Amino acid sequence: MTPNDYIEKAKHALLTHQPNLAMLYMRRGLGVLEQRRRAYLQGSVEGQFILLSEDVTKMTQALVAVRPALKMAGDSFEALHRRLLEQAQAEYSL
Repeated sequence: MTPNDYIEKAKHALLTHQPNLAMLYMRRGLGVLEQRRRAYLQGSVEGQFILLSEDVTKMTQALVAVRPALKMAGDSFEALHRRLLEQAQAEYSL
C-alpha cells in the first residue's frame, strides 16, 4: 500500500470515530515514507552521509539517556572497591 492509501484509511477511521485505528494507519504510512526516504538516500554519497549522521545522532541520544545509570554503577563499583581495599589493609595490618 502507498502512504496515500494509509492516509485515506486514516481519514475514514476518523470519520467513523476510531482514533486508535487512524493512528495505526498514519504510523504505517509514515513507516512506508521513511523506508522510501532511506532507500532514496542510499543512492548517493551525500545521502549515505545524511543517514550515517542520523544513526550517529540516535546512538548519541541513547548513550546520553543511559549515562546516569552508568555513572551510578561506576560510583557503586568505586565504593565497593574502596571498602575491599580498607578490609584488605585492616587484615594485613594485624
